[in-house]
This record gives sequence, C-alpha cells and structure tokens, in this order.
Amino acid sequence: MTVETETQLLLDDLRDQGYKITSPRQLVIESVAGRDENFTAEELTAELAPIGRATIYRTLQWMVDAGIARRVDFGEGRFRFEHSYRHPRHFHLICKSCDRSFEFLSSDIEGLLEEIAAARHFSPRQSVLQIYGTCEQCRTGRPSRALDGSLTEAVFARDALRIAIATERSGLEFYTRAARLTKDTRGRQVFERLAGEEGEHLAKLEARYGELVAARPGLEAEPTFLFFKGAANGLFAAGSKELRQGDGRAALLIGIRCERGSYKFFKRYGERFEESEGKRVFLEFADEEREHLDLLRRERARSVLPQVEAPQQLTAFETKAIDAAMTVEPWGARFEERGVGVRFLMPDQVKGLGPVQIAAIMYSGRFIKERRAVAQRWMDAYVKGARFFVERGAKDDEVAAIIEKHTKVPAKVVKTAIPHYQAVDGRPIIESLADQIKWHTANGYMPKPVAVEQVVDLSFLK
Repeated sequence: MTVETETQLLLDDLRDQGYKITSPRQLVIESVAGRDENFTAEELTAELAPIGRATIYRTLQWMVDAGIARRVDFGEGRFRFEHSYRHPRHFHLICKSCDRSFEFLSSDIEGLLEEIAAARHFSPRQSVLQIYGTCEQCRTGRPSRALDGSLTEAVFARDALRIAIATERSGLEFYTRAARLTKDTRGRQVFERLAGEEGEHLAKLEARYGELVAARPGLEAEPTFLFFKGAANGLFAAGSKELRQGDGRAALLIGIRCERGSYKFFKRYGERFEESEGKRVFLEFADEEREHLDLLRRERARSVLPQVEAPQQLTAFETKAIDAAMTVEPWGARFEERGVGVRFLMPDQVKGLGPVQIAAIMYSGRFIKERRAVAQRWMDAYVKGARFFVERGAKDDEVAAIIEKHTKVPAKVVKTAIPHYQAVDGRPIIESLADQIKWHTANGYMPKPVAVEQVVDLSFLK
C-alpha cells in the first residue's frame, strides 16, 4: 500500500468518526503519515512553514488524543512524535551516543507489566518502555541496523508469519507423533486428521511468507521487531516432549492444553495490534486454533463419557458397562427410579449453558403449499397443548397421564423428571437454531450455512 493510499484511508476514517479535517490539519496529518521516523514539533514546523507554530502543536496534541500519533521522550529535553495509524505500538532502544532509536515489541515484557499492574490493582492506560545505552555501531564500529520505518508494517507481518509458521510446524510434529504413539483407533484418526490440517495450513503460511518477502527486496535482512520468547520454537514444542507411548488420553489433554494456549496467545495479541497484515495473520491463526481446540474437546468428552444413546443407557448402567453419562429426561428420572444412577449435575449448574432448541416442527414446502389449512389446524392444536402443559405443569396428574398414554413413560417418572421448557405460544428460540446451524456447518454436517430466516416460518403462530 502506498503512503498516499494509506494517508487517504486515515483521512477517510477520521471523517467517518466525525472529526473535522480543516486544510491546515490535513497538511499536518499528511506530513506526519508520510514520515518513517520519529520527529520533533520543531522539525515539523520548519517543514510546514506556512502553518503557524501554535496550529501545528495543537494538531499534534489532537492526533495523540485521537490515537493516530504517539508522543515519546528520548531524554533530549523535548518530546518526539511518531504516527501510529496501522503502525504497531512498540518499545524503544535508544543510543545516547548517536541518538538513534531501535523499535521492538515483546509479549514477555507486556505480560510482566500487566502482571505488575494487576497485582497492584492498577488499571493501566498506556505503557512506555525506553532502554537507554550504546548501540553496537557506536560501541564496536560494526554497523548496527535500525528498522527501516517504511517497512515497519511489512516487518511486522513477516515476524507474525514466522511465529505462526513455527507454531504450525510444532503442531504438525506434535500430532504426527501423537498419532504414531496412540493405540486407540478413534484417537489416532483424530490426530491424523489434525496433522493433515496442520500440514495444509503450514503450506499456505509458507506460500504467504514467500509472496511477502518476494514483493519487498531486503525484507528478510531487516532486524526482528516481534519478540515472543515462548513462541520462538512453536507453542507445541514442549507438548511434543511430554507424549508417551500408548497413552492417547494423556495426548488429548496435552493437545487441548497446547491448542488452548496457542488460541489465547494469537487471539490476545491479534486483538491488541493496530489494523495491519500482522494483526490479520494472528486473528486468522487464532480462528484455526479454536477449531482444533473444539475438536479435541469433543473427542475428550467422547473418551470420558462413552457415546451411548439414551434408550440404551439404562441397560448400560444396569450391566455396569458405563458408570457416567450425559442424558436427557425422562432417562435421568428412570435411572434413579431403577436405582442404577443419580443426578449429580443439573442443567442450571453447567456454566455457559443457555436455552437450547431441542426440537422443531417441520413441514415440507409441498405440504404447506397444498394443505395449508391442515397445517394451520395442526399448529393451532399444538399451541393449545403447549399452553395446557405450561399452565398445568408436568407434575399435574392429567398432564402426566396424557404423556404416559402417548409415550409409555410411567406417570410417576414423568412427575419426577426435570420438565423441559415449553414456550406457551409455541415460538422457537431463533438464536439457538441459528447457533446450531453454525455448529453443524463448522463440523461438516451441513455443506454450507443457511440463513435461519429461510427455514423458520412463524406465520402459523397467531
């Protein structure tokens, strides 16, 4: 992206946010946005002589307040400024001999600053770190290369891709090794699938990296900007060393821990970065790690709680084939009635579990078109029954008797079961249906997402 294009984007963003851009203010913004290095107010005033000194100082302060410029103190007795639009925040190494500054960003330092602030119950608004000393060139005479300011965003993207590639390589090694060591067939298939996806993602990242450096000669030689000590060798490197022969369950736990850490890492820093290619790399990678984390969690749940359908769970409990299960009513009540199980976790005790639409009335398009009157009468009868159920409750003798008649579930079991939620007007939970469409699409059960409005017709509800 050219400086002119980036500057125009900045001006458009400011106008969209309601800022008034006068001609003098625009000239200052364009000059600041076109600079690759930090500068003083005096230097800018000399360049923009037609504009008054007071106007330039006010505009610089306005830019700092608007978050599109930073004010830094290099110990010279005066402030310096640098533009921050699409330019990641960073720390500085400052040479007191030649007055040059060298930019870098470190997650380890940021983490420590946050830890200190949290321990002191302090709410930080801005953190500034400047390390004073002598650069290599002034100390030894050997060239000490500073980051080319015009390449800052590209270097940021380069370093972000390097970290993502290192993590992908370590993930590929982890899942390949886990598949080789795991004896459980299902677990091995999951690890093989993840290894395959890691390989595909790695190839895409490496191609993206190649395109980036090919488009900008000299980019690879630029000094490192992003320093992430824990991610240098990939976030799965430590997990690979913990894998043991044949222990698939432990491998699942290690994988979940690594994926969770990787997801949080890329999500956390991706959301902090200013808008840039590096930010997009981190957030895209975070989304991929989240998908892998969800897959491993589901596999973990399957390995801990065997997938036995509710009607067979009663026999499985009686024969001691299983000793725990997630189930639906009335089976929970039946387990307790038979004395083979007890409820130890109720739905309202599960953190984050909200209302879920577990059933829906489905009409075919042809039925609606050709027999709409019949469809309407059926819905009217359904809503009447729903209202009767809600008003009387599942513990009512008549309600329990009706359910027993049509389901063969004994009335006493119906009365002890946890009653399901039933909307008195028959209206489904649209948000839940939309979430389920997203989940089924993400997990391959639907080829593509469908707008919930296309499948839900509320016109039959009066």
